[in-house]
Amino acid sequence: MSAIRRVAIVGVGLMGGSLGMALRSQRPQIAVHGITRDALQAEAALSSGAVTSAGTSLDQAAGADVAVIATPLGSTSQVLRALDRAMPQGLLTDLGSVKDRVVGWAVKGMADPDRFLGGHPMAGRTESGLGAARESLFQGAPWIFTPRPGQDLEPFEEWFACVRAIGARPVFMDPQEHDRRVALVSHVAFLLSSAYAGAVAASGEPERTAALGGPGFRDMIRLATGDPRLYAAIAEHNREALLSAVDRLEASISEYRRRLLAEDASVEELFEASRAQARGWLRA
Repeated sequence: MSAIRRVAIVGVGLMGGSLGMALRSQRPQIAVHGITRDALQAEAALSSGAVTSAGTSLDQAAGADVAVIATPLGSTSQVLRALDRAMPQGLLTDLGSVKDRVVGWAVKGMADPDRFLGGHPMAGRTESGLGAARESLFQGAPWIFTPRPGQDLEPFEEWFACVRAIGARPVFMDPQEHDRRVALVSHVAFLLSSAYAGAVAASGEPERTAALGGPGFRDMIRLATGDPRLYAAIAEHNREALLSAVDRLEASISEYRRRLLAEDASVEELFEASRAQARGWLRA
């Protein structure tokens, strides 16, 4: 494709706002148009510097070279269909945390689903909304793309160049693999943090207990402060992969429990093995 001159971002919150800021910094020649739910949000997007123009109608995506869907998962299907009508010539992608379901919506709802390529930058913060957006959010992050079998990616090469320019690293895999792997490294991590916070809350005098917590406690509960609506949508649309990840987690905890019941030193072997794995992952 020719050089990207105009990008439309639908949803200018944490992810969409950060993308706009990063593009404006690293690709200042690109006009970034933000599309929000209401005029106040459009004004805020402009004031933040995340976009060069803003409005509230999906029809304003007409003429964009690339439209990026950065809305909650629950509205992605509707937005896809509307953008397909509004911009019959441009490319579409998204930033959602679930890919198989979203790619399926594109296949069913678009006249030419090859114009859509699922995307998911592995970046974020526990805070949400435009106020949490950061130009540097994507630096060093894998940006997963999930093409359908046989899909021609050449039209998206300029978009991949933009992704690299803002500091991210394109990674490619099929939608099902994405959902399985991300369920393990992201979705079940939130679930575990939430469950751990719930376990502490269910103990006697939880506030006194929590007040004793140090860095380890804060590290464990940090993810639980994330947006419940976001993760509820993820649970709905990636249920099978998340359940599989929960099964793996339960099996691991059960093995720790079994060794604790044995009242011997074998639990140290698990601690040591996990430490070695974790250190390797952190060094990578």
